[in-house]
Amino acid sequence: MKQRITKLLAGCCVIGLTLLSAGAYAQALTGRWVKQAAFPDPSEELVGATANGKLYVLGGYEPGAVPKGAVYEYDPAKDTWIKKKNMMQPAHHMAIVEHGGKLYVFGGFVLPPQSKGIWAPIDKIGRAHV
Repeated sequence: MKQRITKLLAGCCVIGLTLLSAGAYAQALTGRWVKQAAFPDPSEELVGATANGKLYVLGGYEPGAVPKGAVYEYDPAKDTWIKKKNMMQPAHHMAIVEHGGKLYVFGGFVLPPQSKGIWAPIDKIGRAHV
C-alpha cells in the first residue's frame, strides 16, 4: 500500500515523498511525526524530487552564494543518505522534475567567474546520471 509522507528537509523545505509503508514508516502512518536520518549537508536553495522509490536532493550554496552542486540520494527503506557525484554544472534556484524514472533539471543560476555577487544564467546544457 502506497502512502504519501511529507518529510521536512534541512529545516526549510517541505518535499512530498511517495513511499511504500514499512518499518519505521508504519509509525508515520498513524499520523505521528517520526524522526528519520538527518540530511547530511544542511543548505539553502535545495531542490528535490523522487525517482524509483528514492528521494534526490540537489543544489544548495556555500557562503557568498557560491553554488555547491551537491547531489544526495535518500533511501527510505534503509533510512540512509548517500552522497552522489556533484552536478556537472553547480547551480541553485533551479527546477527539477521526474519523468520515466529520470530526473530533469531546468534553469538555475551560477556566479560568473569575475562576479562580485551578480547572478548570471547558466548557458551550458549538460547531461548526467545519478
